[in-house]
Amino acid sequence: MNATDIVRNLSSRLDSRCANELVNAYVRCRREFSREDWKSCLNEAGQFCEAAVAAAYQLVTQTSENPSGSVLDLNRIRFGEIVERLLKTPSKTAERESLCLVLPRTAQAVYSLRSKKRVAHLKTTELNFFDAAFAAQACSWLLSELIRISHTHGEQTIKACIKTLSKRDLPFVEVIDGDPVVLARRLSTLDQILLLLLLVPDSKMEEDKVVERLRHCRDVKKRIYDGDREGLLYRKCGIVHITTPGTVRIESKLHGLTNWSNTSAQPTWFVGRSQKRTTRMMLWVRALLGSSSGGGIRLRRPSRL
Repeated sequence: MNATDIVRNLSSRLDSRCANELVNAYVRCRREFSREDWKSCLNEAGQFCEAAVAAAYQLVTQTSENPSGSVLDLNRIRFGEIVERLLKTPSKTAERESLCLVLPRTAQAVYSLRSKKRVAHLKTTELNFFDAAFAAQACSWLLSELIRISHTHGEQTIKACIKTLSKRDLPFVEVIDGDPVVLARRLSTLDQILLLLLLVPDSKMEEDKVVERLRHCRDVKKRIYDGDREGLLYRKCGIVHITTPGTVRIESKLHGLTNWSNTSAQPTWFVGRSQKRTTRMMLWVRALLGSSSGGGIRLRRPSRL
C-alpha cells in the first residue's frame, strides 16, 4: 500500500484535499525528522495537526442529513477554535471519544510545541530532539487513528500504512523488480549488509539471499559472522537480522554520507572498537576520496584513531 492508496482510503469519508494534506504533511514531518532538522519537523507537525483537527471536525459533523460533514478551508484554519468545538462536543461512543477528546488534545500538545516562539532550549539541542521525536510519534498515532476511523481495515493494515509513509528515502539503494539493490559501493561490506537489511520487510533475510544480493562484495559470509560477533547482526537458523546497534550504526553513516557534499566538512565515521587502527584509517581516507566532487579537498588527520 502506497501513499496514493492511503489518500484514497481516507477520502472515503474525508474531503480529498484534507486527505492529501494529511498524508503530505505527515511525510514532510517524518522526512525532516530523519534529516535531524528539528525546527522544520515541528513546523510540519503543526501543519499536520491543523489538517488532523479539520479532519476530526468533518468526521464529527457527518450526519444522515449531512453525510459529507463540515469541510473546513485548510488555508483559514483557526486551530484553537476548532479544538474547543471538538472538546465541547458530546462523546457518547468510542469513536466520538477519540475524535472529540483524545485526538484534539494530542494535536494541541504537538501544536503548542510548534507555536513556541523559541524552539531552542538554552542552546541545548537534545531538548529540540525530544520535542521533534514526540511530535513525529504523535503524528504517527494521529494519522493511524484517522485511518482506523475512516475505513474498516485491520490493525496490521494500518501499521503497514504508517510504516510505508515513515520509511526513509535512501538515495543509496534502488529497487529493481521488487528487490533492493545497494548502490553505495564505497561502504564496507558489513555496512552494505546492514543497509540491505534495513530496507527489507521485518529487517531480516536468509543468509544465502544476502550473499546473492551482495555478490559484488568479498567475504560476505565472513562479514555476517563479524557482525553477529559485534552485536550488529543476529544469525539464527540461516536467517540474518539487523539489531538496534546495527541500525544506529548504518543510519549514522548514511547521515554522514548525505553531509559530504560540502568538501570543507570533515566526515565522521562511527567505527566499532573492535576495528583495527589500519582499518579505521582506510575507511577515513576512502570516505574523503569518495566525497570529492571535482574540487580540491584538504586531507586532515582525524582527532582520534
